[in-house]
Amino acid sequence: MTAPTPTQSPAQAGTVPVAIIGAGVAGSVLALLLARQGIRSLLVERQTEADTHPRGHVWSIRSMEVLRSIDPELAEEMRETSPAPLKLRYITWCTSLAGVDLGRCVPIGNDPAYTAHLLASSPCRPLHLSQNVADPILRRRVLAEPCVRLITGCELQALQQARDGCTLTLRARNGQSFTQQADYTVGADGEHSTVRQLLELATKVTPLQSVAQIHFRANLSKFTSPRPGPLYWVLNPAVVGTLTAHTADDSDWVLTTATLPAVEPAEAMPASRAIALVHAAIGDTRVPVDLVAVRPWTMALRRTETTRHGRVMLIGDAAAGFSAIGGFGLNHGIQDAASLAWRLGLLVNGQLHPDIAETLLASFAVERAESATFHALRTQQLTELSDEVLRAAGLDPSGFGKLTALSHSSLLGLLPRTFVRKLFAGLMAGGLKPLARLAGKDAAGMSARQRVSRAIDKQREVFVTLGTDLGYAVESGFVLREPRPQPAAPHSATEYWPTTSPGSLIPHLWSDEHGVSLSTRDLVRAAPLTLLVGQTEHARWQPALAQLRRDWGIEVACPAIGMGAEAPFQAEPADWAAALEVDEDGVVLVRGDGVVVWRSRRRCTDPGIALRDVFTGLLAPNKRSARALTSNPFQEVQ
Repeated sequence: MTAPTPTQSPAQAGTVPVAIIGAGVAGSVLALLLARQGIRSLLVERQTEADTHPRGHVWSIRSMEVLRSIDPELAEEMRETSPAPLKLRYITWCTSLAGVDLGRCVPIGNDPAYTAHLLASSPCRPLHLSQNVADPILRRRVLAEPCVRLITGCELQALQQARDGCTLTLRARNGQSFTQQADYTVGADGEHSTVRQLLELATKVTPLQSVAQIHFRANLSKFTSPRPGPLYWVLNPAVVGTLTAHTADDSDWVLTTATLPAVEPAEAMPASRAIALVHAAIGDTRVPVDLVAVRPWTMALRRTETTRHGRVMLIGDAAAGFSAIGGFGLNHGIQDAASLAWRLGLLVNGQLHPDIAETLLASFAVERAESATFHALRTQQLTELSDEVLRAAGLDPSGFGKLTALSHSSLLGLLPRTFVRKLFAGLMAGGLKPLARLAGKDAAGMSARQRVSRAIDKQREVFVTLGTDLGYAVESGFVLREPRPQPAAPHSATEYWPTTSPGSLIPHLWSDEHGVSLSTRDLVRAAPLTLLVGQTEHARWQPALAQLRRDWGIEVACPAIGMGAEAPFQAEPADWAAALEVDEDGVVLVRGDGVVVWRSRRRCTDPGIALRDVFTGLLAPNKRSARALTSNPFQEVQ
């Protein structure tokens, strides 16, 4: 993990198949997914020390399945490190932790039917674990992986592309520069991506809110134990924000509250002010508070104009960004990595025609742009739903945006800073004044709490995202959509209807083999492309797959499914056929990220012709997205 010297230069190793700039979650996950396919990568990280500030903490089911595909023990280690489910039982709205409860949301809760459906939908469950705790776990995995070479304290200076590869110029902390050849380069280097800047790619941004994240330590168990949970919304005249327990450590907390950077930047906030805000959120000034750090964060919807430029791809925050609501940011980056890893597996390990390679990379950009737009729109929808609580409490959700715009007025630059701070403090105090009613014992207080309670009753959709997670379907790119895709669930954001309609995530079914923990999703994530057929049809498809390999250079795994001793996935024919929505002699083609590419519900008369037609269709020019988007959530920033 030391910075490279001339004698340690990675250039001595010749051309590396994949160079990954940025060793955060997205970059590390990609390196590990590639290593699982036997693909070497160089992982370059500018920082030498891990970031200890709490960050993204929602790990979706789909993301946990990706970690499980790397190694089930990795997913298990993450699960064991995360808080117990009972500690995540409630999302609470209150005037303060010690004050009046305004309402609660039970994301999983006491609904046995929903819990059973959740457990039947995947081999994994979602986790609540801060990135600063997860990062060291991933880092240990990276360091133990022979196919990954990690270099820290090193940054990218220049990037050139040729038809057959990339040349990277890297600079170590000691000022020495060296070059590295790579077949492909991936920018996973965050919001301020150097890779993106070197490619001169524009970014479309919709600003949302600037906040201060106040990281502190305090024993709050006497306030939280009656309604344990990861998140507490606080509404009072002194502070509006969220208290988040990012880890299993009961004393580790973050208060997130809106700020006006032009008036009082979060990084310049005095410790006394930060502690005062924390005490206002707790509702008890006697509680000892150990302030760790105050960090600014500008929440915005961001998307780079393209996630692919020649042999260079962008993933994670380098490609797209979201706000905290919905928890999409961290998970979108992991899905970027999963979507790219199987493609690179075919490109690096295969002998593909250039047209096929171009289709694979072009379809990556199409799919991830579509996904970024979908999740940005969903972020806006959830924000609007969440704002209903503020409206019910008597606040104008757009009020802080108006203050932010006013704070950038050139006229304010002519006034003394002290006067400006007092002016805006007074404006904010006036705007938050209606929140005082929420703690009142009179009729007005009771009426205000009832309005807020009714708004809170609608908030479950903000935190129950099973449909958005597992039910998201690829509509353009490397899939053959059917003329009439499977209908969506009535409440598609919260409800998940398993289907093998192309573009969807393959349904989860456990293998019947005793003592073996193997899901259909584990099975298909083991190779870039997998053809699922019943044991009785398995031999009939082998000549067609061999012909595909000769004609197209594409290797497709084909594990048999059945109850025979030689079948790697044990399942009764009727059970797996019902789960995959095909006849017992039907077939399903699935990508390494679990997405269904194509299916034949009935027996194919000629497997060779069927596969030829499938791949001819996949390699045709990409069609425009069929997803109906009512608006574009992004604005272009020059």
